[in-house]
Amino acid sequence: MRKATRFFRFLSIALLTAAVAACSDSDNDNPTTPPGGDGGSGGGSEVVPTEGVTTEAFYKGDLYGTGSGNLWINFISEMEYDDFEEDYIGPGYILCLDFNTTLAQNADFATLAEGTYTCDYASDSHETFTLNVALGDSYLVRYAEGGGSESFDITGGTVTVAIREDYYCIDAALTLSDNSEYSYSFVGKLSFLNRSNEGQMSNLTGDVALSGMTQAMAAYYGASFTDTSDFYTVIIAGPDYDLDINYGTSDALMLTLNVTPGSPEGIPSGSYTVADTSTAEDFYPNTALSGIYDPTYGGYGAPEGNPIQGNIMLISGDELAAPSADAAAKKSEARYTVKGLFGREVLYTARQKDSVLTLDVPAGSATFRTTVQDMQTLLNEGVSTLVVQTEKGSTTLNLSLLVEGQKGTDRVVLRRLGENTFLTVGLRCRRDLIVGR
Repeated sequence: MRKATRFFRFLSIALLTAAVAACSDSDNDNPTTPPGGDGGSGGGSEVVPTEGVTTEAFYKGDLYGTGSGNLWINFISEMEYDDFEEDYIGPGYILCLDFNTTLAQNADFATLAEGTYTCDYASDSHETFTLNVALGDSYLVRYAEGGGSESFDITGGTVTVAIREDYYCIDAALTLSDNSEYSYSFVGKLSFLNRSNEGQMSNLTGDVALSGMTQAMAAYYGASFTDTSDFYTVIIAGPDYDLDINYGTSDALMLTLNVTPGSPEGIPSGSYTVADTSTAEDFYPNTALSGIYDPTYGGYGAPEGNPIQGNIMLISGDELAAPSADAAAKKSEARYTVKGLFGREVLYTARQKDSVLTLDVPAGSATFRTTVQDMQTLLNEGVSTLVVQTEKGSTTLNLSLLVEGQKGTDRVVLRRLGENTFLTVGLRCRRDLIVGR
């Protein structure tokens, strides 16, 4: 069965918000771009278009329990996307900025507050008007012409946000992990997708009486989860609901239907039975997806086996088993995160056999973040080798070599972008520590 992450990509493509303008209140907002700078800028008080940039923006709510609202934006320059490699082909860039802003009154309509956002690479406070950088949550990826990319963490600087004529004006003066200075200017309309599990969207778990439905839409995605069936997303809504942006004050119902392959002309008539996405071996025609609601336009994930999102699931040999309480407590001492492209959350499994810990990520790209101290903890627990496995290949690290001569507080960031691998320890590129290079 194809991975569910492909479904999320289709939905995110449909929702990408084009950047339409750039502006500045000064006489010359950015007369010259420092080496390595990207983006567009304008002069005077005129709103000047920023061309060739697409954005993805997500709101996560009070993610860190500090009373601030976490959201992040991916600025993506116009590039060709290779569906086979699941990565972009340059020249171009992706800039991810992870903000702590004011809490949204309505999570379905989050906004980025005006002001200046600062950051501290030594420690993220997650307080309002700060940028998250300490664990590599804000970063820049540059893509070379013909393929290949280079990744940089953001280690310092400020980001200023203003709103003019309903456009966000974002100006960044940043320091990258290679100690170079980087400036970026963007202005456009941003729509933040709600991923906070708050707001008015939720799973349908029982009978609900709906009335006054006056409009509907159906989107055909072809074969995405499996070759056994194609699928449609159907939204049925009342009159005060905007189907284009999937928001409104009327009630709305979303259905995902598996249909006979090759049905672009419409949904075949018949009865559709709900299939449990967590247990189904395949998605056959005339079934409807149940599963885990994802606030990014109501996507559903179909986890294979029993992975735990954002945590560790131990697998003994070839048998999937939940860890005991003692084992779970022991493993929780070694902290790390695994995220997908653009900082998206991914379902992954961690399985240990003898001294090898393997992280299986069902995506073409993944970013593993931790510290030297946490890797030392794994060593103390008998793990000597770490393998990060994606759909495009694997990367192996010898933990003894990784921690040798390093400070416990040094950050470790391993990025697999398609078939390319980047490893930084502290602020230094350490591709020499990758086994087999």
